[in-house]
Amino acid sequence: MGFSKASIALCVAGIAVALVPTVLYIAYSQELSFLKMLEVEVVSGIPVYLGLSFLGVILTIVGLVTFVRAIRREQGPSLPYAGARPMPTAVSRPTQVRRPSAQQQPTTKSLDELVSSIEKELEEVVQKASVEHPSPQVQPQRPATAIKVVTMGMDEVCPSCGAVNPLGQKVCAECGADIYVEDPNLPACPVCGAPLKSPHKISDKVYVCRVCFSELEIPKEVSKKL
Repeated sequence: MGFSKASIALCVAGIAVALVPTVLYIAYSQELSFLKMLEVEVVSGIPVYLGLSFLGVILTIVGLVTFVRAIRREQGPSLPYAGARPMPTAVSRPTQVRRPSAQQQPTTKSLDELVSSIEKELEEVVQKASVEHPSPQVQPQRPATAIKVVTMGMDEVCPSCGAVNPLGQKVCAECGADIYVEDPNLPACPVCGAPLKSPHKISDKVYVCRVCFSELEIPKEVSKKL
């Protein structure tokens, strides 16, 4: 009984790990900046929240499998054991020896039905998890550039209200306006990730990003496209 409770607890923990990070990221990522760490890619194309969802599904599957095995162990001793029957005497009829096997058949059949129903539920859980968490779409890559950082900026400035935001923020925490919108046709600033659209020119090669105010050394062949 204790092993069954541990299996159920493992299933509940797996469901929590699979759903809680994703729900928090979708609902509160704009208000709570520390949830942005869930966007970090653990593997190429797989962010942290998606990896936690896969981990939760695996824990749920392991919990269900251990729960099935626990049920088999608990019901196994209740089945009649053929070796424990007394040896028939010469007076007993052969038909009386085979009666216990007839009593085993309904119990074995009910156990098989229970196992098959749990396996079906397990397949449904895996199918739902694959539908709720599709594979992430590959974002279009920006053209590779040889941009060098001369002076690195420490934060971003909202172009709408002028509020200061941490690096990597795409939406202003003060007014809610977009700090920048990604453009796959333009090279990105290596410091803040904003597209270098009309950067402020200091010299022939040195430009200033209009979002994080980092000084960047941009080659001439790249600066002609800006």
